[in-house]
Amino acid sequence: LLTPSFYEVLYLSRALPLTLEFGKVFSAKKQNIINQSINRMLRVQYITLSPSGYTMNIAEFFTYWQTIHYFFTNMPDSIFKNFESVLNELKPHFEDYEVHLEHATILRDFAMFPLSLDLGHVDFIIEFVQISERMEENIFSLLSQKIYPKVHKAEWRKFKIDGETHSAFQFGGFMPSKGFRWFSVDYENFIENSSMGKLPVPIFIQQHAIKRFRERIDIINPLMLIINTFNSFEFPKIIKYQKNYYIEYRVYEHKIGYFIGKLIDGAFVLQTFLFLTNNGTPEGDKLNKALGIKKLDKKYLAIDKLSTFIKLSDIEATEVIEILDMKILHEIRKSTLKHNNFKDLQFSEYTGNIKNYLLFKGDEGYENPEIDNLENELVEENENK
Repeated sequence: LLTPSFYEVLYLSRALPLTLEFGKVFSAKKQNIINQSINRMLRVQYITLSPSGYTMNIAEFFTYWQTIHYFFTNMPDSIFKNFESVLNELKPHFEDYEVHLEHATILRDFAMFPLSLDLGHVDFIIEFVQISERMEENIFSLLSQKIYPKVHKAEWRKFKIDGETHSAFQFGGFMPSKGFRWFSVDYENFIENSSMGKLPVPIFIQQHAIKRFRERIDIINPLMLIINTFNSFEFPKIIKYQKNYYIEYRVYEHKIGYFIGKLIDGAFVLQTFLFLTNNGTPEGDKLNKALGIKKLDKKYLAIDKLSTFIKLSDIEATEVIEILDMKILHEIRKSTLKHNNFKDLQFSEYTGNIKNYLLFKGDEGYENPEIDNLENELVEENENK
């Protein structure tokens, strides 16, 4: 049924579907690396066409189906004999084409945004705000797109924290359809019944908090990390615990840890990030009291980061989570496994040691001499109480 002309369209569509043009923002070499990175990300995001039910990654969608769609909507009927037959074969895939295109575009925008993190510029956020299609006069030419970025550069400020000067930068994020915004929280979260109740307080973050965040939420793919971060700060849940304020970080709507900070000079400064089991969180301190396991124990067992609970087999996960008495970890584990589509996940062989260690009735655990200052203060204050 297919003519050489149609095969030519398919062959040309094998090229990268997106080309980003950054102007003078990055060197030509770095732009090439960025474009390769984007297309790698597009290949791990999937879309299911309806009503056919055919599943493909976003790179395939933009290369094959968008090109084929253009081919069939612009090709003269007389181009080959069995045009109607071929069209009828492909028609079920295109009944909701505009819906598919919108969905694919959103996933593409999500995939591009984490580049800011991959490039190491968490204070240098790239938002892709203008997309234009470019087509040569030849009808068989590749359907390509040029994308022009808008750069959001964070403000850096110095803050006096516990008598020492620390740098922090303004924290922001991006969501398709909502755009980019700098995160903030209402003043009423810190002082009740204040006349400045709904006044927004900008959020700043120290590099230390970003580092701890990446270490402890270490198995979520970059795309979902961004989405969950935006959702956590778009609708923040704040509690006061000990002397600090805690913002819940939620993964797939399940609380998994906290960004911890203080109100300083009209800004909310995030200083570190704690996983649920870490000492210094309400849940971690309860765990410490119940089982006598301190920070070094948690580090030794690697139960202070998400990946350990994902790599446990179902039976071992159930046993360990029951000992920890943290049922929320079941839901987090289930959601993470469902959304990340791990193909080569290797379950740990040593996990029985976690159970044995947690049930050990001897020493009460070990102090960690390397604990960072903020977490040390949180732990010591709670233990003194």
